Amino acid sequence: MNNLQLRVEAPVWPQHFKDADKKDSVQKISRCAHWLHAQGFQVICAQAGGRNPRIIIGASLLCEQLEGAVRMYERGPQGERRYWVAIRFGCEVRWMESEVSHAAE
Repeated sequence: MNNLQLRVEAPVWPQHFKDADKKDSVQKISRCAHWLHAQGFQVICAQAGGRNPRIIIGASLLCEQLEGAVRMYERGPQGERRYWVAIRFGCEVRWMESEVSHAAE
């Protein structure tokens, strides 16, 4: 996978974000996505997050090597969604839990 395959969703920046904050977030996303790619992770997309920029990766056995990962969940109208989050280079790196459990079997 090369860098051209990285899908970056058009971020919706909150009104209170300044241009300097946007530039800083883009730099964090770029640095983190390149690092993840170099480590062998499949980078799916990048998004603007509430606190930190967010990078979604494909679940794999490599995810177990990300130290400091925290298991999270969200409840919504579509049901419960479980995922893992680790912070790298000022970005939230997320992957879905269900994919990891199936990959490990």
